[in-house]
Amino acid sequence: MTGRTLMGFGVAAIAGPKIRKARGRKYDCGKHGKLTVSQIARLAGTTNKAIYQRIKRGFVCERLCELKYEGRRKIRRPCSNPTILIAVRLANAFPDRVPTTKEIVEVHPMCERNAMRWRQAFAEVRAAK
Repeated sequence: MTGRTLMGFGVAAIAGPKIRKARGRKYDCGKHGKLTVSQIARLAGTTNKAIYQRIKRGFVCERLCELKYEGRRKIRRPCSNPTILIAVRLANAFPDRVPTTKEIVEVHPMCERNAMRWRQAFAEVRAAK
């Protein structure tokens, strides 16, 4: 059917909507099946040009369909600053109170003097809230 009205036995029958066949090369997108660049761009919320750049960089399957900026949310390399790691570890261990120096040493081994400095930092931040 081409979208025209058909006449038969005196009754007009209207054909259904014309189905558009996707043109162009299709890429395997894992659970999404095989999709064209335009379909992938719509799914990822980005432009066709961005999808072509992903293909050029070697992205395959699910990575082609990742949302815009999804790559920036992933960890590229581990944190190399030990002070930041200690701060986050202590903040996760004591989210709602100022810990004692003994509790700080249990979470991350350190001397008593450094534990007191960390406790002081906790107290200052909690007081500022």
